[in-house]
Amino acid sequence: FALAEEEIEWGLGIHGEPGVERTSIRPAHAIVERLLSQIVADLSLQPHDRVALLVNNLGATPTSELNIVAASALQILAEKEIRVERAWAGTFLSALEMAGISLTLLKVEDVRLARLDAPTQTSAWPTLSGRISQVTVQAAPAAPTLAGGTTLSPHSSLRKAIEAVCAALLAAEPTLTEMDQQVGDGDLGISLSRAAQGILQEIDTYPEESMPDAVFRSLSATIRRVVGGTSGPLYAIMLLRAAAVLEHSPQPSLQVWSRAFTAAVEGVMEIGGAQPGDRTMVDALSPAAEAFASALAVPDASDSPLDAAVRAAVAGTERTAAMRPRLGRASYIGERALGYPDPGAYAVSLWLAAIQNALRP
Repeated sequence: FALAEEEIEWGLGIHGEPGVERTSIRPAHAIVERLLSQIVADLSLQPHDRVALLVNNLGATPTSELNIVAASALQILAEKEIRVERAWAGTFLSALEMAGISLTLLKVEDVRLARLDAPTQTSAWPTLSGRISQVTVQAAPAAPTLAGGTTLSPHSSLRKAIEAVCAALLAAEPTLTEMDQQVGDGDLGISLSRAAQGILQEIDTYPEESMPDAVFRSLSATIRRVVGGTSGPLYAIMLLRAAAVLEHSPQPSLQVWSRAFTAAVEGVMEIGGAQPGDRTMVDALSPAAEAFASALAVPDASDSPLDAAVRAAVAGTERTAAMRPRLGRASYIGERALGYPDPGAYAVSLWLAAIQNALRP
């Protein structure tokens, strides 16, 4: 059978036969919860029952995603007070190299556990014992309670700017991926796409626009949760440094926004160690922050500060194509990076332009 984009098959056959239902794709935790709920019901499992868990790769699921599934399974079973005595994750029974997973639970007692622990020379069986550390699973913290219970309005200019940035990053994922494959490890597109998806999923919980510092801290927290690699921490620190400047400013002036932008760029340079000319995102960020501040210093300037910032970021990005990389993954390939603009800098020019368009009168 063939699946449409963003579609998932439930209960498919091991030879690729159609399953019992087809729905839109869901987060890993929701998928695991549905699968385990049916298995737990079929086995009539009760609190304190002992089980072995098998998390199986149907053939084309990355190990990192399989481990996410395994973590969700352990958490859900712990919440049901079902004791997982042994757990394994790997490719044990594949289905035509399919992207997907299957879950298996086996009720165990001491005799079965001893058999599972018995030595074997079977090459496909994990050499690890399958024993897991017993941990206390805590419920996810509730969203912070805000004064008056208000959250970021769909009509606020700040929310419109955030949503415009997310839309731009989602649309640019293939371009950023291709650019990063030329000079890096190819993960920038998916990293920033995950950031955008995470933000859009959580934006309804962000504080109101009169608390921009709290909004930026919420954005930072989302990015820290969903984005790995180098870009995640750098964007998270950018937002935190900006939030520190925006504190106690319910309606920041352009001067305050300029100081917040400058502080954000300084945070990236401090934590990442990059300077202008190193061929990184700083080569777009730094001139953009400087252009924003310079435009504010000229009251009758023909361009708005944001217009000046976008133009400077684009020019800075273009200059990176002639720079020999000194930091990041691109530094490993040296002169082979010449001729290609830095993808991190290009991403900066994209989201700045998205903000510009969203806030245009």
